[in-house]
Amino acid sequence: MRIIIDKGILELPEDFSFEIEKTSSVFSEQGEQSIPVSLPATPHNLSLLGQPLRPERSMRYLRKIPALLEAGVLIRKGTLIISKYSSDGITASMVFSESVIYSKYKDVSLREIFKDENRLDYSTPVKWAEYLVKVYNGMVPEYDFAVFPVLVNKSDDTFFILNEPDPDVQSSLLSAARTVTVDGGTEEVPDGYGLTVFLYLRRLVALLFSRMGYSIGTSAIDDSYFNRVVVLNNNADTICDGTIHYADIVPSCTVAEFLEWMEAKFGIYISVSTDGTTVDLRALKDIYSSSPDMDLTGKADKSDMELSVDEPGHVVLKPDTSLDGAAPAAETFQELRDRHDCAISMDEYMFSRWTEILPSTLRLRTLICRLALGEYYELGNDENGMTLSRVGSDYFNADSGATDNPQERTPADPIPPLYAYDRGSKSGDVITALYIGERRHSRTSVAGSSESGYEQKIMIAADAGFTIWDERHRTAHRLGTVRGRDNLGRYLENVPELLPDAIFNNFFKEAEYAALNCNVSIKLTPSLPPHSLLSFGTLCAKQFGGARLLPKTMKYSVGKVSACGECEFALLQDYEDAQQSALPGHTFTGIYFYWKYCCDGTAAMDAWIAEQPAPDYIDNPRWEWAEEPRDGAVMLPYPSKAGLIDGEHKRQGRVWYRNKNEESLQQHSALLEGDAWYESVPLVL
Repeated sequence: MRIIIDKGILELPEDFSFEIEKTSSVFSEQGEQSIPVSLPATPHNLSLLGQPLRPERSMRYLRKIPALLEAGVLIRKGTLIISKYSSDGITASMVFSESVIYSKYKDVSLREIFKDENRLDYSTPVKWAEYLVKVYNGMVPEYDFAVFPVLVNKSDDTFFILNEPDPDVQSSLLSAARTVTVDGGTEEVPDGYGLTVFLYLRRLVALLFSRMGYSIGTSAIDDSYFNRVVVLNNNADTICDGTIHYADIVPSCTVAEFLEWMEAKFGIYISVSTDGTTVDLRALKDIYSSSPDMDLTGKADKSDMELSVDEPGHVVLKPDTSLDGAAPAAETFQELRDRHDCAISMDEYMFSRWTEILPSTLRLRTLICRLALGEYYELGNDENGMTLSRVGSDYFNADSGATDNPQERTPADPIPPLYAYDRGSKSGDVITALYIGERRHSRTSVAGSSESGYEQKIMIAADAGFTIWDERHRTAHRLGTVRGRDNLGRYLENVPELLPDAIFNNFFKEAEYAALNCNVSIKLTPSLPPHSLLSFGTLCAKQFGGARLLPKTMKYSVGKVSACGECEFALLQDYEDAQQSALPGHTFTGIYFYWKYCCDGTAAMDAWIAEQPAPDYIDNPRWEWAEEPRDGAVMLPYPSKAGLIDGEHKRQGRVWYRNKNEESLQQHSALLEGDAWYESVPLVL
């Protein structure tokens, strides 16, 4: 066995060995690493390591050293981590594959990784602005990024717009040096200010691993679901110095935080090849449904097998709804549906005219869903008539509630809310866009600050193409969204929905089945040859008799004799009595009928006339209601069909008439009670 570092080969005892534990990234970020051992502190080893026992040495101490481990046919690239030096020995361990990524890049920011990744196509902000307008209009192919408006710096009911559509020039963007209004104040900004670009998630991932020295093999990001998905940024001066610096437009997080986000958000895990040069990105849905790549049948003694049973659970996707306007109307959709048994869904055309089209006798607290923005409102009333009160967004937790053991995933990306922002510069000048927080400066000094203290969190959206024209959206603009709908609230083809329920249904149904039913862990000690130790992938199932096993941990020793130790697996089976669960679809019972207020005084007037001593002398009788109608919102349950009657009551009225025996035109009246009631009729919007 040999350990080779850049200075030479370390001396090892003849019987020296490493005990290595390999952990699946699905179950741990530990990766593959050895148990710490003591290397001999020989003069040769101390020399190769720079004489670490001499405090007066001129070179700093390195804790992590690239190394190559050779043990027969088993050859692994990794990192030697040294934690202690003494004359009695050198305490060290080896890490491999994905462990290297997590250890080497754990605290390195994406901005540090991308600091030398620049686009130099043009040299001035004016030329870049011209190009970005072409990208915005789909006139040129651009594979790195997309351009569409986003809102920043919310102040009361106003925003600053990045990539702001020009209100006077169709299909153009504001970019010239100008005076802008932000947070109630004015600022002078240079050419190019306010334009930025949003990297495609797929491109960001490819560049990230490339800059870390890895090529990508299998990639779950290649799924068509991600074709339009971009990573947002709040940088207001991206092109102001004539160069697009990718470090300015990537999130402020570290590499480890970004990888953890991919795991929590989409269930995408990394696996690094044994030669340490290729990384695979595999989705949990594919991992759980994968065909076995190795047969362990007959290679482990069943008599030594140990099974443990855990509590069944279920997957919960819990989004970050901290941005202003993102808080949901309830924690889950089921909770909202339990409070409201039915609702009215409105596209943007209907919602803009709700006061005209909603009957005044709709039930109090009727729920209205604004499809375009994903907002819920409750119907109320006051002295001026009907009112709508915003309850919250539809950014619910994805939670089937199938067990009492939720397995929460909380990705660290705030979901940006959609606003229909009326700029007010002219009629129909509404910009529908995502709000992403405060703007940031990287290359200019605006308002006395070269860079605001606001850091850009990971935030994603989908490029949905141009908005649909209507009376409120006369300025067509490109739409970024998380909802998979256009600006009027209609579903779009080939535009992914990025809300928790949709992500759950796309990426976590297999994980939900496993959490509910595959709650058994199996420990085995298979007999594997050295080459199988190298090819033992943890993100693919293994066959064991008639069962599929997904590796959790694998222990093996490397030395004069390499051997597999105890391995732990999750048992994946399709059970006949499997528990099933599903998220409730975001649909309410529709409201097809409502209670219309009806009243009639004719019968009361006719009966009164008939009772008079000389009814023929009653001239020109007419009915007038003396009491206000009860035609406001009611609390009756919604009717199930037309023609039903409820809430019958009396309403005061007055009959006016003249007496034919009188020569004067004097009007007489009598106070009576007419009939009033509610009748169920079809609701037509």
